[in-house]
Amino acid sequence: MAGGATVARLRPAMRDASPWMSPKEAAEYLGVSIDQIYRACASKGLRHSKLGHSTVRFRREWLDDWAEALSVTKGAGRGAANPKA
Repeated sequence: MAGGATVARLRPAMRDASPWMSPKEAAEYLGVSIDQIYRACASKGLRHSKLGHSTVRFRREWLDDWAEALSVTKGAGRGAANPKA
């Protein structure tokens, strides 16, 4: 059973090395709720990959792109609404 123990010890390291993130990991990474992640997917605003019926995965660069676009949009909106700010 020593081989099984070795595999179990490697799983966390292999998981950290994965370019894919779950919705929970994506929400933690961005500091938002899981509901916000799912809403962004449903509105086609957040690029994602759907594996099977209910498994959704994200790449870190897709999350970064979405967060950047969101912050630019919000920043532009504030400036237009309040030019003195």
